Amino acid sequence: MTSFFISRKIISCKDENPAAFTDNNIKQNKRSIKSYPLISSEIKKLKILLSSFDIKIKWTNKNRVLGKGSFGEVISANFEVNDYFSPDLAVKILKKNKQNTVERVLQEYDLASSISSKYVVRVLGLSQVITPKNTYFYITQELIPGGDLLNRVEKDHFNMTLELKKKIIYQTILGLEAIHKNNFIHGDLKPSNILLSSTSRNFQEVNIKICDFGFAGKLDFTGCYYNSGYHPYGNNLKGRSTEETIKNITGFSRDAAFGNKCVIYSMMNKDYSKRITLKELKKLKYFKDISNEILQGN
Repeated sequence: MTSFFISRKIISCKDENPAAFTDNNIKQNKRSIKSYPLISSEIKKLKILLSSFDIKIKWTNKNRVLGKGSFGEVISANFEVNDYFSPDLAVKILKKNKQNTVERVLQEYDLASSISSKYVVRVLGLSQVITPKNTYFYITQELIPGGDLLNRVEKDHFNMTLELKKKIIYQTILGLEAIHKNNFIHGDLKPSNILLSSTSRNFQEVNIKICDFGFAGKLDFTGCYYNSGYHPYGNNLKGRSTEETIKNITGFSRDAAFGNKCVIYSMMNKDYSKRITLKELKKLKYFKDISNEILQGN
């Protein structure tokens, strides 16, 4: 498999060997490189290689699926260029269709790559790969080894420590702040789009990164922004009330602390001008018993 890469633009290359997508006997990576966290010199090298007109790269070890969705799938992979072997990377593969147009994929890549935050996954390159039957977009990004929050919660049977919960929530707020400072919103924030740096149960060793900007869009301060699923308050703002909406939250425990219920209510207020802000969330007493150094992580 060979393909051309260039930042912010898509350069096509015919795939002369379609079997490269599924060949399990391709040459294994010969060089051991620490995949996470990537050091700055490695990031710089990867961006250069993944944005060059002239350099042909070969993808290898494309066998591990990290996640699947209606958009396509995310796999772990490496690439080779001459004698260079890349660290393990995450590659989001989108099949070109009515949903995944060139314009939509470019928007996702541009928005994701414009953010510089340790709480948002780092995007390294974009390419278009043409096979005899289909066209695919590859969005290449750093591989976060701890998996996503949804799988972690299910694996731990919802038995996460309070300290870890607080740290995950706080770092998610910091990630959202970085996104909003770029004047757009994520649009699809959920546990499966929050990645963890480690599978450790020690909360001091775990940090988060927000991923998947397929539904991201420009922030419009004239009103609410909804880009996926149904409007949370019905088909129009005259639909159900805040109280009715909160009743539909699955898994919302009746015996949850009153303070937690108040925070959730203020986050989902139908009147967006009355919702609690990210800045206000960070000041809650809920976070006061853990130091900022631990909450903010490495």
